[in-house]
Amino acid sequence: MSNRAKSVKFSFEARQRIFERDNGKCIMCGKQEHTYAHYISRSRGGLGIEQNGVLLCWSCHFKTDQTVERPEKLAFIKSYLMSWYPDWNEEELYYKTLKNKWRSYENKRAES
Repeated sequence: MSNRAKSVKFSFEARQRIFERDNGKCIMCGKQEHTYAHYISRSRGGLGIEQNGVLLCWSCHFKTDQTVERPEKLAFIKSYLMSWYPDWNEEELYYKTLKNKWRSYENKRAES
């Protein structure tokens, strides 16, 4: 497994801390069923750390990833994480080498 792959995957310890913090429930609707979800997605280099993860049920996870509700859901997750971590910084949630490539790509798109 590559260093990047290891960095973006939630470790057993991170999963335990996320589960405890979120009381084993979806942070959006409170259902007991859950999946571990990244605020900054793995495909964008989001680290597998508790400051980047939450518990979501399957339905809320789908809505966060695959629907027009995505911006609203991500804003909720961001607010939730910021309430738990006063020094929370979105820039620190990226795998560093990928972050620079992604930012460069986003800047090029913005210039077009």
